[in-house]
Amino acid sequence: MPEPLRPSADLDDLPVYDVEGVPIGETFGVLTEAETGLVRYFDVSLDERRRHVLIPVGHARLEQHLGRMRLRLRAAAAMDLEAIPAYEPHMAWTDDQYQNDLLNAFGRLFQGERYYAHPAYDHTGLYAGHNPIVREPLSPSAPSGLRRLTKVRQYRIAEGEPNIMGWDVVSDHYALLGVVTDVIIDTDAEQVRYVVLQRDSDDVEVAVPVGYAGVLEKRLQIPLSTEDLNRLPPAPADELTRSEEADLRVALDSVLTGQRRFTRPDFRAAA
Repeated sequence: MPEPLRPSADLDDLPVYDVEGVPIGETFGVLTEAETGLVRYFDVSLDERRRHVLIPVGHARLEQHLGRMRLRLRAAAAMDLEAIPAYEPHMAWTDDQYQNDLLNAFGRLFQGERYYAHPAYDHTGLYAGHNPIVREPLSPSAPSGLRRLTKVRQYRIAEGEPNIMGWDVVSDHYALLGVVTDVIIDTDAEQVRYVVLQRDSDDVEVAVPVGYAGVLEKRLQIPLSTEDLNRLPPAPADELTRSEEADLRVALDSVLTGQRRFTRPDFRAAA
């Protein structure tokens, strides 16, 4: 049986910078999925630390800087990487527990002001516009925090952005999972954070981070199954708290394990 991931010298010797723009090392190559050839991790050699760490491809951005390509981390500062398990080439990409520990360690870095820098909230596939939610002119102040769009009449979906209310939601295999009933917006940032869908299996509403959703001919497609959705907590009637967000992230991580971990937004190359 072929290894699920294999090392490659592609994209080696790129300078690597942390979230604050501090140089921290160089790429030593990548790990690609044997079956598809898709890049899943950057192998980063940390300067002066004599250790390597793997960076999930969705947790960094390739960008031009002074005429040269470089890798920039989305949330991790140099000191944060001390908490990331070291990469040992002889075992890391074949060890399922290692990859779970690695993703859990990276997940803990997305806290406070960096919380929504996590790829789960990336708008590459949906509401990619700069201001997808707009406030109605002369409207009264809206409550702060994460709220259902249908509960805050001061806001609406911007012109040119898809109004997904009523759209079907399907799996990667095109099975019907439910229908969109709402979105949860960040009234402070004026961004969409979650899609609310009513499960086809029992009509219960659940929320899915916007980074999990992609548009497919006036349908939404998410990398989840009916069984996965049944394990998610019910969506709140109005406000979503940070504690409830954390519970939802834990539930999603618990269903997308093993080979299915690569369907997480963590492994979608950043735009």
